[in-house]
Amino acid sequence: MATSIQQFIDELEKSRDSLQTAGRLVAEQFPDRRLFAHQAEWHGKGVIHHTHSVIEKYADFAHGVVMRASIEPKPNAIFMPASLYQEMMFEFYAGLNLARITLDNLRVFLRPLFATDFGQIPKSITDILQNKTDCPIYDTLLQSDDCSYLIDLRNCLVHHRTFATADQAIVIEDGHESEVNDLTRNFDWLDSFARAYFRRENEKIVVNIYLPDMIFRRDGNDKKLATFTYDRKINLLSQTMHFARLTVQSVTEVCRLLSQHKGEVYTYSRSKQQR
Repeated sequence: MATSIQQFIDELEKSRDSLQTAGRLVAEQFPDRRLFAHQAEWHGKGVIHHTHSVIEKYADFAHGVVMRASIEPKPNAIFMPASLYQEMMFEFYAGLNLARITLDNLRVFLRPLFATDFGQIPKSITDILQNKTDCPIYDTLLQSDDCSYLIDLRNCLVHHRTFATADQAIVIEDGHESEVNDLTRNFDWLDSFARAYFRRENEKIVVNIYLPDMIFRRDGNDKKLATFTYDRKINLLSQTMHFARLTVQSVTEVCRLLSQHKGEVYTYSRSKQQR
């Protein structure tokens, strides 16, 4: 990955500081909105917490892969314990669900700024984005591919297909996928193993865990679970950071708006717009 583990951690710390600063400003400018700011801040910090845990578990799992891939003769496939992989996915699940909950609850945090009756604003971020509001936060989310992917991935895990695995993993060197798949095709018990990949770059070994290219295939109003492919090489750790940025920036912007506007400035209506 182009971005190092430490860079990810540093970015999370900076985003936490920015969120706290924005929350304090709300309390100073409008003390009666303190609760809304604290709620927004709590959700953002929770996403940061789970993202930090994903980073740590991913790094520890990758270290185990690197140690095994470095032995002689150099292997092109590794079978290894993967309890760290499971723990990473526990945190990924938790962070993804909290991110979705946070996006759903933006309406709660922004309540002082909406002229529209609170009961008329849908509880689901999906329903809000399918309709019309002049709040800039929702416009940003509407244009975000990360938001669409987050919603689809969370819905897949909750309603359609789990990413649960055994506590063992198969880690395959790039370029050897087909031959390893040929060797393991007749062993059904391997289907539950976690999958990861690695490549050699001079003296460096890079470890990747991938997410599906597409979650749902849409045809008009019809939506079906897609056949999972991994051609886009969506790295789980990088995408987790994308989700964290999206969510934390949203709640930080909530606090900024709460500290800027005195009264009700935004509206919501059910007038449809295309996403």
